[in-house]
Amino acid sequence: VFTPRVFPNTVPDDLFDTLRYAFRPNAPYWEQSGYDRNVYYSFWTDWPLPRPKGSAATTENSYIVSNTVEHYIVAYLLPLIKTISPDHILDAMKGFEWWVHTRPHGANLGHQLHFDTDEALLDQDGQVEFPISASVTYLNADDHEYGATILFDQTPQTNQNATTAWINLPRAKSFLIFPGNLLHGVLPCMTHDNSSNSANGTTIN
Repeated sequence: VFTPRVFPNTVPDDLFDTLRYAFRPNAPYWEQSGYDRNVYYSFWTDWPLPRPKGSAATTENSYIVSNTVEHYIVAYLLPLIKTISPDHILDAMKGFEWWVHTRPHGANLGHQLHFDTDEALLDQDGQVEFPISASVTYLNADDHEYGATILFDQTPQTNQNATTAWINLPRAKSFLIFPGNLLHGVLPCMTHDNSSNSANGTTIN
């Protein structure tokens, strides 16, 4: 229902700093979620969120959120999604899921091509369901280059291989959104040592 879009500078500086601190390399999040043991944990939030008692407001800022990520999604991302998605599509929205990935700089091997789906529903009933939309928010610094996100115009329902690909370089504070049934992944980076013996990534396009 829409083509992939990139929105730059979607995160205010103070919120960006908060998110980067929460998901810094040595943050408790990674150990507590089991990420370093290859446990890919995600969080689900039912929609709509509750509103303050007696509130008649209809803006995104009038919902009760329970954490910083929910605040970012509701106050900044959903309004962007609404600008490119038909109203009747978002009217069917039941919730949103979020998770975080990280890779050491210079050890970015990318992420295999895949389709986003409800894995619990797939395991239990063999039913394939896709999100209305999928997205990526980039919290990386802009002083290095990292693995690019790659999207293909191929879905599980298509009978031929993809004919179009979109490649998006990660830019700090940017937000990539695309239809939730598209094949996608992350390209790897080449690495080399500089004079200080630290690894830098070069994006492969």
